[in-house]
Amino acid sequence: MTNPVLRVNHLLLSEVVRPGDAVVDATAGNGNDTLLLARLVAPTGIVYALDIQPEALTATRELIHQHHLDGIVKLQLTDHLHMADVVESPLRAVVFNLGYLPGGDKRIITQAEKTVQALSVAADMLAPGGVLSVVTYSGHAGGDEEEAAVAQWFRSLDKTWLAVSTGMENRGGNPPRLWFANKGC
Repeated sequence: MTNPVLRVNHLLLSEVVRPGDAVVDATAGNGNDTLLLARLVAPTGIVYALDIQPEALTATRELIHQHHLDGIVKLQLTDHLHMADVVESPLRAVVFNLGYLPGGDKRIITQAEKTVQALSVAADMLAPGGVLSVVTYSGHAGGDEEEAAVAQWFRSLDKTWLAVSTGMENRGGNPPRLWFANKGC
């Protein structure tokens, strides 16, 4: 994994998620976040990995299988907006890595309105002390709008949450940005 923002995200998640926890990868993609989460919750926890694209779940399944973590992960072909229909709460963490599937059809992207609704669903499903992690990518069709919507949503969290964002400030172009929030007790 070469993306520094994703490395920071994984470091933060590693500080919070523990064996036995229930967590969600709301956008499974190629399975990298799912793999990290599975390693963190093993041997008794559960990772719900959601995606709307069958090829994303296939890639995730293969990666998880290569690392012998099949029993830890439940794959769900569904939109992150519908996580409450397929996931049991309370959750320790919910992770979103937005945009499009790397190596997939770049016309299939996460949508700002659905993402904001899904963030609210996820926030309600988190246990006290749980975390919400979102990586946004501006610079592609719909990316700027989605990042602005995520920023507005994070800024609207009440004071019981600890919400931060960070990005690669010394990079030009449209570097990814990490949004991370801890639900107060």
